[in-house]
Amino acid sequence: MLHKTVMLIALVPSLALAGPKEANEAFVKGQAAYKAKSYAEAERLFRKAVNEDSANAQFRLPLAKSMYKQKRYDEAIHELKQLIKIAPTMAAARYQMALVQRKAGMASPLPADQTAYLKEAVGFYKGYLAVEQQDPDGYYGLAETYRLLGEARLSISNYERYVELEKRPKEQKYVKKAKQKIADLKAALAGGVVAGQKPILSKAAAPYHRKIAAQSIVQGDSFRAAGNASMAADSYRDATLRDPKSLEAHFKLGGVLAETGDLKGAQTALLAANKLDPTSEPIKGNLKKVTETLAKVGEKKKEEESGDLATGLDLLSKSQFEQALISLAKAADAKPNHHAVHLALGTCQLAMDNRSGALKSYGRALVLRPDLSLAHFGLAEVYRLEGDRDRAKSHYNSYLASSGEDRNGAYDDQARNRLGVLGN
Repeated sequence: MLHKTVMLIALVPSLALAGPKEANEAFVKGQAAYKAKSYAEAERLFRKAVNEDSANAQFRLPLAKSMYKQKRYDEAIHELKQLIKIAPTMAAARYQMALVQRKAGMASPLPADQTAYLKEAVGFYKGYLAVEQQDPDGYYGLAETYRLLGEARLSISNYERYVELEKRPKEQKYVKKAKQKIADLKAALAGGVVAGQKPILSKAAAPYHRKIAAQSIVQGDSFRAAGNASMAADSYRDATLRDPKSLEAHFKLGGVLAETGDLKGAQTALLAANKLDPTSEPIKGNLKKVTETLAKVGEKKKEEESGDLATGLDLLSKSQFEQALISLAKAADAKPNHHAVHLALGTCQLAMDNRSGALKSYGRALVLRPDLSLAHFGLAEVYRLEGDRDRAKSHYNSYLASSGEDRNGAYDDQARNRLGVLGN
């Protein structure tokens, strides 16, 4: 059902361009990055747009989707909650929330968490379908969620509604899948396997579920052989949910997730496999590799973040402001609580006459480090240029009264001269 994701992102442009210029520019660049599957970069740009115009619902939806694409489900859920507060009638937000909750439930290793996420997904699918009653995707998603919860009859009725509504030629493969799932669920009901509507996630796998899990593994193997790692992962994950004791399913899920770069997911799957068989050398070997790679990725990320600040400062010293701005913006996204990053970013923005941006950056630096002398000086410069004499004088005086280690003799003289002109 990938077309729904594409459709939602495509709905945004015509509505989003009512925001500030900087926000719109970041939004457009974010769309390009998203289309290129550069989801981390897309997230950074969409976050910038949201920071510039936090009330614009159309900016926050793709931000959540970028997080979802990186499998950071809880963060995506948080953003979507904020979005729904801003735009409670936005059907697309409820659809996306339902999808993320369902995927979070499938990815969670704990049965209690799985059930909680999936029940939340049911509620959001129902909310979406109350508005979009003829959208087949909503029924398919709801059917999938009920199936994972073991609610066979409800799952069947929603699959049937999906089959009835789905007329798009490119989606007929899902119609075929839905019909097969209807047949499987009806067979299970006839055999009494799912009687009582007990969630399949929280009980030991019955023979039927072990059989279906085995079929999912075979299907995953086929997808993997065809180079479709994403579909393979979904199949293996389905197998682990149906049969939590399937060593093969957990092991293969860990392998394919590692191939796609989802190292945390791979580690979780391999830990589950290792718990089932602590003596397996292949499992221990793969788990060790994934854990070591995760550690290296973390170290590299720290180096890159430090490099962004160092590069930005170097470019700033050479008056290469546009290039410096790119590096410093990345550093600010990576280290939102680092006062030096925001101070440097404010200086760069002031040099480019982006006064509103400089005010935000200097202000943020001062919040993080109240004794930061140069932040007061920077704010004074901005207010002076804005013609706000009182605030400019206040910050020049705060700078001169400060005892921060970043005090500079040249700035001391400049601050006194400015105050003389302003009439302190």
